Amino acid sequence: MPVACQETGSTQFLLFKIALRSLDFDTARNCLRKVCDGPGRDISILYACALEAQSAGNKDMILQVLSQLLEQADTATLPKGAHLPAIYKTMIRLILSDIHDNKTVADDILTTLQSVFQKALNNAVKFKVVSNKTIELDPTTETEKSLWNTDEYDWFSRNSYNLALRALQHWPVEYALRFAQLCVQFIQLYSAETCSEEEKENLALRQSFCDYICASTCVALARKEDKLDKQLQLYDDAQKSITSFRALRQNLEPRLTVQTQKDFGERYLSLLIHEFEACVHLEKWDSLGKITEEIGNFKQLQPLRRIGDMILCVDAPVGVFLPVLEKVINLSIQVETHKIGKVARWIRILLQKSLQGDFNKAERLGNQYPQEELEWIAATLWNLAIDKNYAGDFGGSKTWAEFALSVAGFVKDGGQLEKLLHSKFVNLRTN
Repeated sequence: MPVACQETGSTQFLLFKIALRSLDFDTARNCLRKVCDGPGRDISILYACALEAQSAGNKDMILQVLSQLLEQADTATLPKGAHLPAIYKTMIRLILSDIHDNKTVADDILTTLQSVFQKALNNAVKFKVVSNKTIELDPTTETEKSLWNTDEYDWFSRNSYNLALRALQHWPVEYALRFAQLCVQFIQLYSAETCSEEEKENLALRQSFCDYICASTCVALARKEDKLDKQLQLYDDAQKSITSFRALRQNLEPRLTVQTQKDFGERYLSLLIHEFEACVHLEKWDSLGKITEEIGNFKQLQPLRRIGDMILCVDAPVGVFLPVLEKVINLSIQVETHKIGKVARWIRILLQKSLQGDFNKAERLGNQYPQEELEWIAATLWNLAIDKNYAGDFGGSKTWAEFALSVAGFVKDGGQLEKLLHSKFVNLRTN
């Protein structure tokens, strides 16, 4: 046989077939390389190699051939009868059969698995765009469109969802994020017209949990990220997932059982804390007040303490810092009326931030603050002093009363508030 004929794709396919049946896998790999890299590459021959490798049942060879086939499928048309989603699924199943129940999986295997899901998603999106833009489809386009349907979307969304859950337990958090994102993107390909109400509800539940995973993992990764631009992008992605979760919760909640509503609420509360953190880092100051109010609706002290500590640790504008801290303190007092001491740290730090240093500096700060905020601070401090006094803590009562008098001195009301508090101060019990 002439040398030129020996290098053709059809000849290499015959040699590949013989090598597989002879269990000569080195020769088979060499033939496959020539089919992929040789002149006049024909994807139909590569597809024939894939079918032959599946018939032979050698898993490693099947993976190699399918990997090459998927690489070329991005830029070439598959032979008639080739079902691309089935090829993606076959490759995924083969990789998963290697992973099985192993908790520790090599990064390159996980990366390959993620890559196959991503290629499947890209291909599904591509055909959906074509079908949406085309009014009259030619026969080829119609065949391609039929390759991707609700059943295919469901298979890929379910499996990427399960992998996200598995990644949370056993694999690096980056994979939990990526598989959850893939699940959401496959769900978004569904056509609402083809889904029943029950199916829509199930999809929304699945997406909501993926949004929860995405937001939580983005925040966890952002905290560890050293590069500011990447950190901010992660926080931005987290907020987008939280926004999606919020909308899904509002639509689903009327139809959920009491227990499911409770579970949703707990997840949403944790996401609100993440959203507060994300907005602080993204300097979306206008969002903090509304988030604080939403957290306050849950009537739990610990979440309020967390966001209270957050706002104290950042250099927020005075016009943001004071109203947000005011809301946190007020909401905390409403939750635990008899444990006023829990907010003492915030009040103390608030005073330190506003009044520390020499008198001139304190006076300048006092002049910058809105008068109604200073009046509120003075009144809150005075109420703390009274509560301490009734509880028999006369030393603590005196300390808080003196703080209240200090703040009242900056209120521009001709000294009326300061005089009022001072007249009450002399009548406080001291023993």
